[in-house]
Amino acid sequence: TNTKLPERVNYIIMEDYSPIFLYENLEQIIIDSRIRFLKENGKFIPNTILLKMSPVQCPTLYDSLNLWKNENDILFDIDWSYTTDLIFNQPHYTENHIINLLSNEILIKEIDLSKDIGFTFSCFTELEILKSGTLHGLASWWDCWFTPTQFFSNSPNAPSNTWGQMFFPFRYPVSVKKGDSINIHLQAF
Repeated sequence: TNTKLPERVNYIIMEDYSPIFLYENLEQIIIDSRIRFLKENGKFIPNTILLKMSPVQCPTLYDSLNLWKNENDILFDIDWSYTTDLIFNQPHYTENHIINLLSNEILIKEIDLSKDIGFTFSCFTELEILKSGTLHGLASWWDCWFTPTQFFSNSPNAPSNTWGQMFFPFRYPVSVKKGDSINIHLQAF
């Protein structure tokens, strides 16, 4: 936001985002650069961001968060259950963990960086479980279109990359069977 350019540009190349794309002030940074730097009909690269999500099974990541599981949250005669609850009440980066999708991915938000205002979303959906397993939480990621013909996926099913995905763990995993339905309500504001 402190940068000044001698003239407006046709393209802004951006690569400053998290595993779920959104972070504090990102919308303001994009809008500021759009207003101050882009020529009329200019574009961002990538141009379109697709925010996606799926219920997942990820036992290694889940176990890594459940630090005192073997001690039933009691260590050195201290009850750590509150700390465990805090750990499970925040998103975590999924680096180096195998994530198995238990349903089809869903699109929770499409963002055109060249023109959209407002990156917030509210998504309420019912999903069918396609694979029996243990539901450890939700994974979220972004896919993007660099150009109308060049696409990149950051899905857990895509080749490994530097961005990873965001994992929203459930404090208590749930056994699910193929054909079960689950309701999910996500909000970002």
